[in-house]
Amino acid sequence: MHVGSDVASVGAGAAGLSLARWLARPPEGARRLTAVLLAAPPAPARAPPRT
Repeated sequence: MHVGSDVASVGAGAAGLSLARWLARPPEGARRLTAVLLAAPPAPARAPPRT
């Protein structure tokens, strides 16, 4: 998949969500940017142990 944007925020923690919210509502007179928020999938970060 290819997505074009001005900003990519990696991580949906407090800082990533705050940045995404700020970019969604820029200050008066500021240029509006397109942003993508990348979050980890809900699965475990590593493969399960072998049985």
